[in-house]
Amino acid sequence: MAIAFAPIRAPQHSSELIELVRAVHASSDHDEDTAVEWKSSLDLERLEVIGHQVARQIIGFANRMPKDALKRFEGHAYLLIGVEPGKLDGVDAIDPARLTERVQSFIGHRIGWSPEYVVVDGVTVLVVIIDPPKYGDPIHALYRAIGNFPPGTILVRRSGTVASARPEDIDRLTARSQPEPAATQIAVHASETLEAWPDPTDLDDWVKTTAKRILASAKDPARLPDSYAEDLHEALTIRGLWSAHKNPMSSLRLTIENPSETPLRDLKITLSTSGATILDEDYLDEFDDDEPPKVPAPRNRTDVELAIASMPVPNAPGLVFRDFIVRSREPLQVEFDPFNIHPHGSIELAPLPLITYKPGSLTVQWKAASMNLNGIASESFTVPIVKSQHSRKSIFWGITLS
Repeated sequence: MAIAFAPIRAPQHSSELIELVRAVHASSDHDEDTAVEWKSSLDLERLEVIGHQVARQIIGFANRMPKDALKRFEGHAYLLIGVEPGKLDGVDAIDPARLTERVQSFIGHRIGWSPEYVVVDGVTVLVVIIDPPKYGDPIHALYRAIGNFPPGTILVRRSGTVASARPEDIDRLTARSQPEPAATQIAVHASETLEAWPDPTDLDDWVKTTAKRILASAKDPARLPDSYAEDLHEALTIRGLWSAHKNPMSSLRLTIENPSETPLRDLKITLSTSGATILDEDYLDEFDDDEPPKVPAPRNRTDVELAIASMPVPNAPGLVFRDFIVRSREPLQVEFDPFNIHPHGSIELAPLPLITYKPGSLTVQWKAASMNLNGIASESFTVPIVKSQHSRKSIFWGITLS
């Protein structure tokens, strides 16, 4: 069984590596670990020891499949020299630069690895950290002979040891050497349905009817400010838009999945569609508040305070919001802020408050680009649009007069 050591992240710092050394020291002779190999004290001055005990292990770890490697330590592997179960003998350290040069004479320069010395209970232990394998990596082989292994030998780990690759191992590593297709690294799941906004004529009728009722409630309509009726109409319109905007069923919700074995870094999702639009920046800023905009009461004063003081300028591309940027409104193009996804992980993006008026369907094209994604993934999805469940009597209720 594996050693009793399962940190949240791969050990990298000295304190974390010391914990790994202690875990190996406390383990049983019968324990094995797919990502950790340990050796008793070795003479690092001897080139044949470097080749057989260090370089050979590094190549074996580097020739793993990403899916298998990711089961432990985020894909990293560790070779510990100077410790084994029940024994902490340590090792006589040599200069890291000299050690690196001697190891690379056997393995070349294409494997990512680093040597780290740590001191545990006054004893020096060498910890060799091997980077996670990934799709697109070459097949790693010996650059110079090690004992009976001639140059060019492909080495793989098998049942706690390192041996020459078999034909099936070479087939597997050949498949690994190919880049993972971008489309297979991204999965986009959208809302099951979208609810259309109320018909604009319903909003207009409601604004006129409600404004008339509020004006009629004034004690002395003749003394109201000249601008009150216009201000009231604008505030009621904004109140109605707020209600429609806050309907969660009208927002597009996306979940992005990474089904691959490779973490995706700085992943950027872009959506485009010609079948929907989005509120302008001024509205979105004001509508961030969960409290509905207030409507001015018919008081006889000239300093009427509105929830929103001015109407926005339409169709202004490149407006920056909290979690996305609107690049264009005709057609609508939205770019979400970059984010990272772990292998087999998923992230739910911020809801996208779309405006659609008619039942039917909405087709959305999406593109995904990442620093380590092979190409640009691009597909589309279609979401059914259902009729608004709000009538002019229900969606615009709850007017609060300021």
